[in-house]
Amino acid sequence: MNEIFDLLILYLNAIWKRRWIVLFGAWAVAIPGWIVVAGIPDIYQSSSRVYVDTTSILQPLLKGLAVQSDLPAQVEIMKQTLLSRPNLEAVARKTDYDLSVTTDAEMEALLRSLLDRTTIMSSKQDVFLISFQDTNARRAHDVVQALLTIFVESNL
Repeated sequence: MNEIFDLLILYLNAIWKRRWIVLFGAWAVAIPGWIVVAGIPDIYQSSSRVYVDTTSILQPLLKGLAVQSDLPAQVEIMKQTLLSRPNLEAVARKTDYDLSVTTDAEMEALLRSLLDRTTIMSSKQDVFLISFQDTNARRAHDVVQALLTIFVESNL
């Protein structure tokens, strides 16, 4: 035990003698690391859980297509319904995303971006999670709110 203590004292003494080299080495690693971390953009995610009575809403859609639908099929139908092109265009209008678009190609890119950053999942039978990621927290919230509004209005 005494040998380990003596070895520890020897190492600490050697580090103390070369403390300036260790300090400059730490700064040489820390400063570029801080610059890289500061350059990473913030990403905000807004999400909402929605209870959907799938028997009453999806039943007319599934009539004649399937006898009994399973959870992945229900999620896929909800995703296709909610993230259809007319709904995404409505989301872009409601959130003022479309104000920065001037051409049809830019509109296509905007709709593709909205589609790619939107996630719809389900962990339970009738509870769906709608989430959206963006670099602006307010915009992320507004997109999820617009999707919920469109979903509720289309089902009333």
